[in-house]
Amino acid sequence: MSELNFEIYSEKKAQVFFYKIGIIGPSRVGKTSIIAALLDEAKAALAQTQVSIAPFENEDGVSPTKERIINTITDIEAGLDFLTFEPTGMGTADPFIFDLIMKIASERYDKRTAQLRLAILDYPGGWLKEPPRGDIGHKTWEKCREWILDSSVIIVPIDAALMMEADTKERAAAARQLLQVYEVEKLVRDWAKGRWSKGASALLLFVPVKCETYFSNDSNKNQSQGLYEKFDKFYANAIEAAKQEMSEKEVEEPETSSPPGILGKIDKLKKLGGSLVTPSNPTYTIEYHPIDTIGCIEIFNAEWINTDGKLSLNCQYRVRDPISGSRPKRNPSGTIDLLNSICKQIVENRQNSSFFLRAWDWLKDNDMLLAEAISKLSQEKPGSRFKEIAKGNIAKKG
Repeated sequence: MSELNFEIYSEKKAQVFFYKIGIIGPSRVGKTSIIAALLDEAKAALAQTQVSIAPFENEDGVSPTKERIINTITDIEAGLDFLTFEPTGMGTADPFIFDLIMKIASERYDKRTAQLRLAILDYPGGWLKEPPRGDIGHKTWEKCREWILDSSVIIVPIDAALMMEADTKERAAAARQLLQVYEVEKLVRDWAKGRWSKGASALLLFVPVKCETYFSNDSNKNQSQGLYEKFDKFYANAIEAAKQEMSEKEVEEPETSSPPGILGKIDKLKKLGGSLVTPSNPTYTIEYHPIDTIGCIEIFNAEWINTDGKLSLNCQYRVRDPISGSRPKRNPSGTIDLLNSICKQIVENRQNSSFFLRAWDWLKDNDMLLAEAISKLSQEKPGSRFKEIAKGNIAKKG
């Protein structure tokens, strides 16, 4: 087991703002594909601007993130060459940090200008159920947990096919085990409790992946509503856990003997006061972001396999509606909304008296162009797939 250097991502460099993001999900769900798709859509969104987003490279041009993404894209492109393929991801063997950088791309711009670094921690999904053994393994998992609990944003990747192809009680049970639904719920609750304890903003993103089969322009084939209903069944407890830990409790006001006229005036004053209050409290948001990681494919065969009493799902994909003489192209969809939501969190919570206020002021002081780009992304209207599940103020302690 390699020991990941977590400390580099907490360096207090004057020109670099690190933004921690945690992932809570099983192995082999396609996390690298999510990052690759996000980069594709983000580059398109930032085209013809002075802002770029790319894998971070050190002074020697080395980028583990770039290498991992290239390997994933190469595998996908090879599959598209033959029009049919099966996912061949090997899963994460050791913790890994996807390191993305947003900065001003102009060569005439000072190299010491501000940079927003999105640092996304991945780790073997099996650790959710069975943490690694030994001193090094234990310490590494504790560092992973600390990263997750300290993250403002959590991404929960979900294999859409596992939910949608679970058409019997036995398969539904197997799907829940493969998605590690119980373990996800437990860690989400721990994370949410930590955000409440710190009085810190929180963004929880549920991201079903490989959704191409279930979204279609043909209304007779479109199963997007069915996907959301399955998701709601599988992850209702995780959503409720986050809300229980973070949301403000509704307090019933005791009845008084005050005259109705006075009560009416009090109610009006409360409503007026509420509309004038500056939204300075830290907030939590829970969102649903189904994405197409490749875009031009669909499942043509889904088979449940029983191995020694354990069910697993094997899916075969093909290119959707191939055109003779034309090579299919990757066309991911939905991932730009993830970046928009992250930027929105930074902007909306700038009035928070701690982290986001410092972050936003830092960006404005160091690089107004980058701050404006983040603000613009935060204002983009989300796609039709997006759903806001819950949003509110973080409850105050005591």
